[in-house]
Amino acid sequence: MSPSFSVAASHLQAILESLTRFQRDYGGLIEQLESTQRERLHTIQETFLKHLLNGVRVDGDALARVFLDLALPFDLLLGSLNHLKAEVLRYETVAGRQVEHDEALQAFGAINQIFSLARNQAAEVYLRVEVRRPLLLEKAQMRSKMLIRLCFDWLAQINDAILNDLTAFPLTPAKDSPFAKALYYPESLLICLDMKVCDQLQERHRLLLQNAAILYAMLTDRRFEAAYLLYREIRRQLAELLDLLGVLYFESQTNRVQTFFKFLQGLLFLPRAKYLGVINLKELTRINQVYGIEAGDRCITLLEQCLNQVFERHAAWMVFTRGIAGDFYLACYGADGRQVGALLAEIEDCLKQCSEALPYQVSLRSVAIRFDELKEMTTENMHLVIRYLSQLARRHHNQVLESFQDQSAMWDWVRAQYRQTLDIRSRLQASELEIFVQPLMSLETWGELHAFEVLGRFREGDGYLSAGLFIDTLVEMGLVQTFDHLVLQRIIAQRETLAQLTRRLFINVSAASLEDESYLKALKAALQGPLAGFEVVLELTEQVLLENLELICCLHHRYDMIFASDDFGSGYSSLQTVIELALGGGLRYLKIDGSLIRQLGENPASERIVRIVHQMAQELELKTVAEYVETQTQLDSLRQVAVDFGQGYLLGVPDRVEVWLSKRAYLQSRSQTEAPPVLFS
Repeated sequence: MSPSFSVAASHLQAILESLTRFQRDYGGLIEQLESTQRERLHTIQETFLKHLLNGVRVDGDALARVFLDLALPFDLLLGSLNHLKAEVLRYETVAGRQVEHDEALQAFGAINQIFSLARNQAAEVYLRVEVRRPLLLEKAQMRSKMLIRLCFDWLAQINDAILNDLTAFPLTPAKDSPFAKALYYPESLLICLDMKVCDQLQERHRLLLQNAAILYAMLTDRRFEAAYLLYREIRRQLAELLDLLGVLYFESQTNRVQTFFKFLQGLLFLPRAKYLGVINLKELTRINQVYGIEAGDRCITLLEQCLNQVFERHAAWMVFTRGIAGDFYLACYGADGRQVGALLAEIEDCLKQCSEALPYQVSLRSVAIRFDELKEMTTENMHLVIRYLSQLARRHHNQVLESFQDQSAMWDWVRAQYRQTLDIRSRLQASELEIFVQPLMSLETWGELHAFEVLGRFREGDGYLSAGLFIDTLVEMGLVQTFDHLVLQRIIAQRETLAQLTRRLFINVSAASLEDESYLKALKAALQGPLAGFEVVLELTEQVLLENLELICCLHHRYDMIFASDDFGSGYSSLQTVIELALGGGLRYLKIDGSLIRQLGENPASERIVRIVHQMAQELELKTVAEYVETQTQLDSLRQVAVDFGQGYLLGVPDRVEVWLSKRAYLQSRSQTEAPPVLFS
């Protein structure tokens, strides 16, 4: 039985009116309630006050449930209870007399105890609701990543202990926690290459566990008011940690190959055994050609699923990333050769089981090598190492090479390749590079120049070297970003001459450049500055589109960049990816792969595929471009299908910008004839 107090009935109404005024001043929340909701709030508060003054046990639980039903915050409830307490103390008398000192202290103690109990009851109700509220992650696609998953698991253990069994509360010391151990797994080292970031993650996690231990003590003592406030602070701190982890994981995936190479270089400073492996699919090209590009995509997806399954079991010493040509790179740290060999076999067995129902055989090429001499493991050389291992996998499938002789052979090969490419390195300067342009012609209106594609050429004596002679080597050496930078610089330098020719440019961008921060920064600056008067279309291969969907969507929405799918139908694309990009507005063109165009007039299947691609493009409001148009037969077939634009030697050869300015008059003179504007020289 609670003590009774002598506040008069008229004072009760005055207290409630004072409380109403207090609540109206709290951010306008009360005014947003409907009249029936305000009446409900008034009733529960009046009942609470009457029970208090009449010596009936107050019910902080009921008060809290009404506040929660009305979506009113705990801060308002806490403020309301404190306001009520102050008002009751102000009006309180004992037996109708002015209170004496001892009586005042006794009344204050009783009132304070009652309101403390009510706050504690209300806080427990709010706490139980709060623990059931899901914690959202800004980058939801990162939820499955190890460190993020461990954070969610830890919070789930705390929530379950609060709701069901406090003895199950996780009280592991920070240094022994699953998070602290996983922080030194290869995947974690990969996302925080800067050790200061690792230290920051560790310190944030330590503070979380420290606060959790304090929370447990509060819950044990049933101090729910303080526990609820601390629990909210723990969730806030955890949300900040999760956001940081989400950014780190996202950045590592955005620049995944470069990040992976930097991680391998970082292993130089760690003492345990290190292995690098390459895994790719046999016969992927044949599967694409015979069964279609979706079949090839399915195989790559199955392989990635198997790698994820294996990673879950061996995350303590392995990590993998997807390469730039449908292959995968594997790194193992702290394992021995036997474990690495068993790992490769495990991946292969998983793929066999997952692909049993497919109408074609899916198998792997894989090899791993131990590397101890990291002095030569530069980012550029890493591309050559990957190339070496890919070739090695064809001869030594599912083998782990560990000897000093194996490592020496690899570095001898890398150094030989390096010497062969010194000539290309010396050419990677502005004075050695020229840009050529090739037209995209309307196939409906002869002579109409729709756009020009920009192509980089190296000077060679009195002539120029076609990109096809060196681009693969640049990619393998990790120098293609430098080449793309130089092409962009030449475009900017010749922008005034280009503007006399066209206002629409198609520019090729490699996968590595799309993942390179410095190139993207230069590209954004160019599009917003010297090239602002041009419509620039970035040509990306199907594979780059498929593997960088999120980044491409971001570049379109943030910087209004537009894209074309190059070599569409070459065997890598996912139709779903094309559809998503088209519906989002970022993808405007489909450039049909030249291998299909070359077979027009010879292979009826090719014409059907081209027709289907064009029909799909129309449905998605995309324009189609036929590449490698070289014969009249091909051109006639394309016009029959109603492909929008053509590009190829029949319609115009690549040449310097100045040369094409002089050719434009010729094009205009032929625009009224039935014959196409053939420009071989």
